[in-house]
Amino acid sequence: MEQFNPSDPRYKEVGDLPEEQRENFVDVESGGFARKEAEEKYREARSIAEFVNSMRSVRLKKIIEDVEILHLCDYDDREKITSDVQRAMEVKLTAADILHAEGVKYDVDKPITMKGEFLRQGYWDLERASEDLRADKDIVMTAISECVRAGRNFFSLDLASEELRADKDVVLASFGASSDNFRYASENLRGDKEVVLAAIRAGGHGASLDILKYASEEMRDDDEVATVVLHDKHDTRKNFEFLSERLRSDKGIALAALAHRDNGKLICLVSENLQGDRDVAMKSILSGNIKLENISEELRSDKNFLLEVMDKLDGYDSVKFYTGLSPEMQKDKKIIISLISSHPRYSIDIPVEALKDRDIVLEIFKYNPSITSASDIPKEFREDETLIFEAMKYRSGAFWKAGLKLRSDKNFILKAIQMSDGRAMEAASDELKNDFDFVLLAFQTNSNTIEYASKEILDKLEKFMPVTVTGEKGRIMVFHETHSLKKIK
Repeated sequence: MEQFNPSDPRYKEVGDLPEEQRENFVDVESGGFARKEAEEKYREARSIAEFVNSMRSVRLKKIIEDVEILHLCDYDDREKITSDVQRAMEVKLTAADILHAEGVKYDVDKPITMKGEFLRQGYWDLERASEDLRADKDIVMTAISECVRAGRNFFSLDLASEELRADKDVVLASFGASSDNFRYASENLRGDKEVVLAAIRAGGHGASLDILKYASEEMRDDDEVATVVLHDKHDTRKNFEFLSERLRSDKGIALAALAHRDNGKLICLVSENLQGDRDVAMKSILSGNIKLENISEELRSDKNFLLEVMDKLDGYDSVKFYTGLSPEMQKDKKIIISLISSHPRYSIDIPVEALKDRDIVLEIFKYNPSITSASDIPKEFREDETLIFEAMKYRSGAFWKAGLKLRSDKNFILKAIQMSDGRAMEAASDELKNDFDFVLLAFQTNSNTIEYASKEILDKLEKFMPVTVTGEKGRIMVFHETHSLKKIK
């Protein structure tokens, strides 16, 4: 007697089964049939899943709308919470999830062979499907659509039959779960422009990370494919290296690849003649190649080019760029001045011998950068009154660069007081701060200077002045115009 096999392709529905077996199976809406007990468990699990999804949706939505909860969080945390909750709302529980959670066991070593049972149990990754089911287009397309609907990305095209991996509809649909499935498409489809472009543009896990690695040689040399793949900044580095040599030697393509931040080092993949192109080299540096890797020697020695780069760099990048220059260029006067004047907030390590140049020292005094070798500035410049006053035209605090001799000079300090709204009095020598006549003269020049008089003078003044204010720096005298220091002496 022939043994009953429910997977026999002759059986399409329960009515096709031997009469004595029909009571053990039921037809399912999606096509085919399933064991009655499996169908009953599935129906119950589906109802539970629908109910739980509904409740989860309500509760998650309430979190987003609860202003009091989000108000207690930092802005970045609020953004993250909202984003996480929205993603959670998109992921739905399935009947299979419920069955697993309730401990319903399946024989994982025994492949599911009946179409209805496979669809009902929800094993959409095809791992437990028989070879016949993996070759069934309806089954595979359903598995893909269910993965996409549930917000999952674990569908792997390599589990489908070889015939279906050569089916354009199936391959295109699989990108909805993950464009990484492109690698499992047939060789013919990996040379199909429509398929290649769809994989590049697809979202999901592994989106177009290295599509060209698996594309045909013809697609790697296609201008349209290159344009599209370079449009996505996240994928450029992965795909650019797989473009044909012809395209990597194209200036427009190279500039497009280098346009995205942090892609500067891709210049190592362009042709040698482009590594010496000013536009390509500039784009490479501005996109992260601060150390000038793979930039031609000619451009590395081109002072005008280097100055142009420094003028366009932002923040600390200019300092890092300077440290990557040749020793000869690091000593160049124009480059040093450009560095100091453009980005004074950052610590700069310049050659000590450069500090012997008056123009460079003037820039240091004007912009007050943190120079690691500043202690090596010659004394003659610190005692150069003309130099200090020139710097104070740009930055009034430059009086601090003056040497002790100048800071003990009454005329210098008085003029510096005029140029700094009185603050230069703080830099005056202790001798001047304790000289009553000079304190009086400084006060008449700018009343703010009294704050910096010596303690002895402040003690004397405090006995006669009607108002005394205690500030962060100590006692500060507030004088009325009618009072005169001369009367106190």
